[in-house]
Amino acid sequence: GETEASTALSVAVASCHQRLSELTELKWREKSGLFRSGSVRLAQCLAGGSVPLLESLVIQPWGGDTENDGIREGVNALANGLAEGKLLRLENLELDFFACV
Repeated sequence: GETEASTALSVAVASCHQRLSELTELKWREKSGLFRSGSVRLAQCLAGGSVPLLESLVIQPWGGDTENDGIREGVNALANGLAEGKLLRLENLELDFFACV
């Protein structure tokens, strides 16, 4: 399911730095449930510097639930990564909380 997919992707980002170091674009759209822990981990991994060439990031969590703690954690992780200069090439960042409503 969706949770397993987001967890698998976050593990790939965290553990396969060499393979994903050339990733320039990522579009992530959750199709069910809330912004789950796998998606939070994905945001944390992306913000941790695992994808230094990332230019475009689009995240659409399910249902427009902006009160969800997972969304806050993910956004905070991305903000910290940006502030720490770990996403220097990022030109496009879309956090579209209402796309799946």
